[in-house]
Amino acid sequence: VHYALDRLGAISFPLYAVHLPILTLFGTLGRSWPIVISATTTALLAALLFSLTAEALKARRNKPRTLAAA
Repeated sequence: VHYALDRLGAISFPLYAVHLPILTLFGTLGRSWPIVISATTTALLAALLFSLTAEALKARRNKPRTLAAA
């Protein structure tokens, strides 16, 4: 349960950032159920990708550097 809530919290801002442009774009195609489901799925996947990319960059930035042998 803790992991699921942690993941949900990790995608909350990315979802906030990407949902409106994606839903607006898909909204121009119509409002049928397949389009609504596709738009929602696309927004969730984009938010997940955004979140995973941000975590990877954060981990890379915080990785301790080693000095090369001279």
